[in-house]
Amino acid sequence: MLTRRLLKFTLASVAMLLCWVTFSAEAALEGILLAPPSGQSPQRLLVLLHGYGSNEQDLLPLADYVAQDYAVLSLQAPITLGAHRFAWYRNGTSAQADITGAR
Repeated sequence: MLTRRLLKFTLASVAMLLCWVTFSAEAALEGILLAPPSGQSPQRLLVLLHGYGSNEQDLLPLADYVAQDYAVLSLQAPITLGAHRFAWYRNGTSAQADITGAR
C-alpha cells in the first residue's frame, strides 16, 4: 500500500526543489514526486522511469520498499501512445531522434 504523500508536479518545480538538478527550458516532463514518509527533508532521490506503453504510476508501489529518507520521483515519458500509455521513444526510423529528445 502506498503510504507516501503524492505531489503532482512539472519538471520546472522539481528543478526548484532540487537545485542541484539542471533541466533545459524546453523540458516539459510531468510525473509524481513522493516526499519521504518521515516528513524530513529527503537525503536521497530515487528516479523511476516506466517502460514502453506504461505511465508514471506503474512503478510507484516500489516506493514502499526504499529507505525512509528517500524522495521518489516517477517521470511520465513525453510521447503519448494512447489513453494513459506513454513511451520514451517510438519504434522505427524516428527512434534515435526520440531517444535524444527524451535524454
